[in-house]
Amino acid sequence: MLGILLLAAAAPGLSAQPQPFRNLSSEEAAAVSAGKSVFRRPSGWKDLSVPVAAPFAKDIEDTVRKLGANYVGEVVLVLPKASNPDLLVILARNLADVESHVGIPYWSRRYGKNFDLFTWVKVLERTGGGSEGGLTSEQYMKPFDPYRARYSWSLRGDRLSFLSTNLSHLSYDGKKAVSPGEMVWRLEAYAEGDRWVLYGIGAVKAFDMLGLLRDRLSESFMGRIEAFFGYMYRKGVEL
Repeated sequence: MLGILLLAAAAPGLSAQPQPFRNLSSEEAAAVSAGKSVFRRPSGWKDLSVPVAAPFAKDIEDTVRKLGANYVGEVVLVLPKASNPDLLVILARNLADVESHVGIPYWSRRYGKNFDLFTWVKVLERTGGGSEGGLTSEQYMKPFDPYRARYSWSLRGDRLSFLSTNLSHLSYDGKKAVSPGEMVWRLEAYAEGDRWVLYGIGAVKAFDMLGLLRDRLSESFMGRIEAFFGYMYRKGVEL
């Protein structure tokens, strides 16, 4: 499924440059070249759109492959650096402010309305600062029971890396659905010439009762992945 959010009224020069992402459909590639974000659901690690030349490409491929993720979503975007020279600084600040993630809305196709990304988030420990740091938190993400997570981020020069993993089980209706370390959200943003390249991915290995809960879990995971990275990209452009 293709979800496109218009983030820039115009992206001069993007269409003339080589496409950084692979495995995109012609429609997805055209949207990226027009300065729009694209949400996609790769079928597996071989179908990821992560840029081949990026220093983090193999690490992300290996993570998804070894995880055996059965829920994977990507949100990709390319923007001219001139649209916001401070984009990475803004992204780092917003990513580190995990308490503000509570109010991020995501659209539920199942129910036809918006829900909050998290019901609540409580920071338990924080280290470092705005450009490089980490934290542990406890958070509540319906329909799962509260769980603990670890966040880390690093902004060095023209590259930003962000990683979030669950530290405890995600339980659904009293049953363990996701084991510790098996829900990974990652964002990589970097400069390539005169443009910003943004790559976000959420990968989850979940027990879905042999498919009986797949629609419900897919709604919860995929809707949040699309909403989270799309929100971060928009905030980076707007501010």
